[in-house]
Amino acid sequence: MSDPLERWLATLVSPGDVGRILLDDEVMGLFTSGVAQACFARGRYEDAARWARRSLERAPCELSIHVLFLASCGHLGRSEEAGSAIHRLLETWPGFSSRQCNLLFSGAGVDFLERLNDGLKKAGWSQGW
Repeated sequence: MSDPLERWLATLVSPGDVGRILLDDEVMGLFTSGVAQACFARGRYEDAARWARRSLERAPCELSIHVLFLASCGHLGRSEEAGSAIHRLLETWPGFSSRQCNLLFSGAGVDFLERLNDGLKKAGWSQGW
């Protein structure tokens, strides 16, 4: 097991389950999205973007991860990547409005939502909050 994720998972579940978990797109999509959200909450935008990207590989239709990735790119000043992320988000969720973020992240605190909004603005998201 050379992948750090595989090694970490091996500490949580029986070794026989690691392979099944890694192959299950739904489970890994949920896991990596949770890690991305936790990294964003701690202000670790580089890590949040990396984990969100990994999550989108497994669960490309997960709206909250598109939003987290976009906000992370905004905080990191990655305007070109953010532009592509906006395009993918709207392609996947054509009617999305940033007002829906309150529903997507209803369990998050005010600070998290403010930083999410700030990241979306920095990314070039022009729709109202």
